Amino acid sequence: MARRFSLSARMTTIAAILLCLLGAIAIHEVWTLHRQVAQERHTLARSLVEAIRNQIEYFHTLEIIGDLSRAEAQRQALQVIQAARFSDGNYLWVHDLDGNVLAHPLNPELVEQSRQGSLSPEMSALLERFNKAISIKDSATVSYMWPSPRGGEPTAKVSYLIHFEPWNWVIGSGVYLGDINQETRSRAWLLLGSLAVIAVLAIGVTLRLALGITRPLKQVTAAMAAVAAGDLDHPLPPVERNDEVGDLSRAMAIFCQQQRAARAIQLAHQEQQRLTSTVFNTIAEGVIVTDASGVIKAVNPSFTQLTGYQPEEAIGQTPRLFASGRHDSEFYRQMWDSLLHDGQWSGEIWNKTKEGRVFPEWLSIRAIHDDNQQISEYVAAFSDITQRKQQEERVQWFADHDSLTGLINRRAFDRDLPELVRNALNNHLRVAFLFIDLDRFKDINDTHGHLIGDRLLQAVAQRLRYSVRDSDLVARMGGDEFVIVLSPIHDRMAVYRLADTLVNKLAEPLHIEHTTLLPSASIGVLLVPDHAKSVDEALRLADQALYRAKNQGRNQWATLDGKGTVPAQAIKDDNPRSEAEG
Repeated sequence: MARRFSLSARMTTIAAILLCLLGAIAIHEVWTLHRQVAQERHTLARSLVEAIRNQIEYFHTLEIIGDLSRAEAQRQALQVIQAARFSDGNYLWVHDLDGNVLAHPLNPELVEQSRQGSLSPEMSALLERFNKAISIKDSATVSYMWPSPRGGEPTAKVSYLIHFEPWNWVIGSGVYLGDINQETRSRAWLLLGSLAVIAVLAIGVTLRLALGITRPLKQVTAAMAAVAAGDLDHPLPPVERNDEVGDLSRAMAIFCQQQRAARAIQLAHQEQQRLTSTVFNTIAEGVIVTDASGVIKAVNPSFTQLTGYQPEEAIGQTPRLFASGRHDSEFYRQMWDSLLHDGQWSGEIWNKTKEGRVFPEWLSIRAIHDDNQQISEYVAAFSDITQRKQQEERVQWFADHDSLTGLINRRAFDRDLPELVRNALNNHLRVAFLFIDLDRFKDINDTHGHLIGDRLLQAVAQRLRYSVRDSDLVARMGGDEFVIVLSPIHDRMAVYRLADTLVNKLAEPLHIEHTTLLPSASIGVLLVPDHAKSVDEALRLADQALYRAKNQGRNQWATLDGKGTVPAQAIKDDNPRSEAEG
């Protein structure tokens, strides 16, 4: 019998192989990193030397063309070299073939020692070695031991040299191998740390995967054994996994479900019929079932309650039995197009009860298809939305009317006014604006209280509404301000007479809550298009006329021409078109 190799053991083997691979990668990367750092340092040294040689060549060019003497060119070149500074501890020097140090930005004392002939034997020997190396070719690389600028014992160093032949100068820059090793170690630790994190994550993921597979497999195995023994109600393992274990669990769940369904299908069918019958008979919405041609096959009790038709009166008829006559043929054509194209339709419709009452309803119709995808029936559900419509109308009324006086409010006034004026002007008719403001209303509020003030506003609104035609706009603009818009106007003098009447009417005493009030009002009158050509201009000028009336003593009306004064234009023909022509 073959030895069993469990999934857990396999996953552990994979983890071990992964660790070995990571170790090999780490060794290779550290070796590569050392080569890369060394190459970078050597390249940097060469770059420094090449940069300084370019500087020297520049001054040598000035010498050739005669702008500088050789001594001056060399002096300026050494100044530039001595002032050079480099990062990361890099430095360079310049010496000649005679063994004299000409420039050393890091150790300028070497230049002074060279001038005095007091260079150390070690330094002199090193310079001689450098000169010997470049005597073979113009550039050379020399390895040697030399103390680090940071102090300590001599350490391995590699210097790169270039011979500048015109002046017999040698330019050099070096790299300490210890610096390369130190930088390599720093980068290597960072690399190894990253690989260690990867290794830990890989092992953790591997172990999690192993446990995530072996545990549910054991559950699946135990469940399959129970199902094989005939226990279809045995708890099944979770089926949410999106892998092979989940596929196996789902397949077993489907198998058990099919077996249980085969035993319970009859009971389920009976229960479904019972529930369907209960819903059909108890749902609050009226339900109608028709065949494919629209003949009613069944209705529920709510249908009878909503329409007044008994089932025997509706079955065999078509829904035209309830038609209210409010919808044209195009409405029903679009309904049937939606049913045939989309298989459903819903919307607001008006139908008629058996007693002849027309009511709004929300109707939803859905087409039922047979096995051949042909429409076999239509099921319609509807509900009476009369109360909802009434509530919507009530909400709309409150949105457009002032709650205290019942007049239209500023919002409705601003919305309806432009259309009213436009219609009048299009028909060559006038529109009159009467801006009304109660005189000293604040004093009444302060003296008698806001309740008396509100009752006064209600009485004023009633007098205004009863003084004009039903077609005229009367609005409360806020506080004690009202506006009347008269349209259409055929006789301007009638507007002025109405203004006189309103002033007198609003000045009549009022008896409110055992209190007698003596109110008065100021009115600004303006005609369109006589005094203004647009709605905005009319509102602005009418407001100015109102303040003219107040400034002239209140309790009167005024136009832009003065209190109670009929404009001279009024004596002409009262037709707007003829006035424009005259």
